[in-house]
Amino acid sequence: VNIKIRGKSEGTKSDQKGEFNLKSKKGDLIIFSHVGMETKKIKIKNFDPLKITMTSKLTKLKEVEIKSINKKNKPK
Repeated sequence: VNIKIRGKSEGTKSDQKGEFNLKSKKGDLIIFSHVGMETKKIKIKNFDPLKITMTSKLTKLKEVEIKSINKKNKPK
């Protein structure tokens, strides 16, 4: 998961366990994002450990296109 403080250029990523370290202060808005997931925004109120649950971003396909290539093999 990509993790960034709103309005600042630095950020970090979580590890495979979902753990991360990021220097912040009270009032900062922390933004959590990942491909295929809903973006989550959390305002820092205290410095207790955060427990964030990411939610899948469901999208419906309107159309599927399938292409086929006609290839003939010569007999050996």
